[in-house]
Amino acid sequence: MPPVQMRVCSVDKCPELVSKGMCAKHKRLYRAKIDKRVGRIRGSRWTTIRKTVFTSQAGRCFCPGCVYCGKQCFEQAEEVDHIVPLKDGGHPTDRSNLRGLCHNCHLEKTRIEQRSVWLNGGSSNGKVQSEGIEPESSEDIG
Repeated sequence: MPPVQMRVCSVDKCPELVSKGMCAKHKRLYRAKIDKRVGRIRGSRWTTIRKTVFTSQAGRCFCPGCVYCGKQCFEQAEEVDHIVPLKDGGHPTDRSNLRGLCHNCHLEKTRIEQRSVWLNGGSSNGKVQSEGIEPESSEDIG
């Protein structure tokens, strides 16, 4: 395998050498800026929320069936999904906006949302992701 060519960080005036894109410092700053803008949380608080979501669903994928993957899903939930995406105003910790999905259902839901955003010119309008969903409660668990 040929050696990786190093280049300068893509952020202006940063001399750090990287294999591609931004250096670790600028990636961290960029990620924090995006997280703050959309209201995303990380760390131990998110870990607690994930456990609560998975426990309330007995660890099973909460795909409503047919809407995203075309079949009823009985897989293990691996990822927490924001029913209404954060960028569309969905609350990051409200239990009624969270559900566990298996990796494949979450991937398919995200693909459908991204296509919807592209077709609608910038917003998924919460339409695709709310079909067939019965919110458990509207309490904030974070």
